[in-house]
Amino acid sequence: MEQHSWLGYYILPPPDLRWKEDTGSGEMEPASEETIELKISRTVGLGVHEDVDFTNFTQHPTRFIFEIELDGDFADQAETFKQKQRGKLRRRWRRLSARRAELEFDYRATHRYAHQGNRGVARIHRGLIVRIENSDSPAVHRQSKLHFEVRLKPRERWHTCIKLIPVFEGTRCSRSTAAAA
Repeated sequence: MEQHSWLGYYILPPPDLRWKEDTGSGEMEPASEETIELKISRTVGLGVHEDVDFTNFTQHPTRFIFEIELDGDFADQAETFKQKQRGKLRRRWRRLSARRAELEFDYRATHRYAHQGNRGVARIHRGLIVRIENSDSPAVHRQSKLHFEVRLKPRERWHTCIKLIPVFEGTRCSRSTAAAA
């Protein structure tokens, strides 16, 4: 792994597992016999690219709902204890195809100022696009959560890609905009 990347492995029993105790050596644990593996690989650059993969290491088909809860507030760190924002945050969900969708957070704020003889209007336009790509099942957005129905046969893998694309003053930050700069 490099400084801009991260990899995590997690195992869990399938939701419908009925573990039969090891009657041989007595040393086998359910985690070593019948597991669903979750692998998350993340790289950070001009945004975040995250691959989410489930693999069914059981001898039985399984299905479950995978949820990711997310939201945005665009608050400054100084606002941790007392919010001062007066802007508007808009959220928009768009299905682009069966395997692609986007959740867009769009924050805009404007305020008048008068400070040490300077007067004017300050504006800020920030955003984040959460893009779902190459998903093996459609993403559904409901109540600040992305829902995916995962169905896996034995040894089968499920995949989705999640990209977090920052937006500064209305411009999406991407490799193409960085190359042009």
